[in-house]
Amino acid sequence: MKLLKSKWTSYNQKANYYNTTYLPEILVSTPTFESIKSMDLSDQFWNMGALTHPDEPWAVNPHVQKGISAYLTVSHCQEELSPVAREARQAIKWAISQESRMVKLLDLLQRENPTDFESELCAKHSCSRLVLDSIYDNLAKKNCLVWMAWNSHCHELLRWSKKYLNMEDPDDRNMEQSWDLVITHCKSMWEKLINQDSIIMELEDHEEYEEEEMLQEEELQTQVENDEDILAGEDEED
Repeated sequence: MKLLKSKWTSYNQKANYYNTTYLPEILVSTPTFESIKSMDLSDQFWNMGALTHPDEPWAVNPHVQKGISAYLTVSHCQEELSPVAREARQAIKWAISQESRMVKLLDLLQRENPTDFESELCAKHSCSRLVLDSIYDNLAKKNCLVWMAWNSHCHELLRWSKKYLNMEDPDDRNMEQSWDLVITHCKSMWEKLINQDSIIMELEDHEEYEEEEMLQEEELQTQVENDEDILAGEDEED
């Protein structure tokens, strides 16, 4: 603190001398020592542009400086949002790929004659066809819950993320259609799993929409916790 006080004293004396001797149009700032101690490093006081380029708007005009600062803030935000948008789309791509594999697996399981894949899978894990079907149903149910929960904001997310990414990849351009196919299959699979027709509830206002979304998230979290408890119990038995 002594060094800072010494530097401030020297600066203050020279700045006051310059202001009183040369009477510049723009006076050199002479803040008090108390102000210096609490001053942020981003404060304009530390910017020497007013001394080195006194005729440049970017150095002396506070409105221009605010505009430059705002532009840099927006640019930095866009740089940060690009990886966020990329990761969000990667998550949706993963879901589309996962559902595609589930559809292929279902096709194998629904064939009248057992396939080599099915026989090898049952033999490898010492399980019957009924157990295999049960495992598939549980996995399909869990996936359906997740995808349907995502669906409330998925299209909005895909449209938003286009602004920050290069859409040269055909898979990126067609993601909304691919996602619609995922949801269509989920609805069909869910009806088959519960042996009931789906009921689509239309929410009248935004508050009801948010409340329903919270309930879906709670239901999904409960389902995940129950699955973890079951797995933990099986590990203890082993």
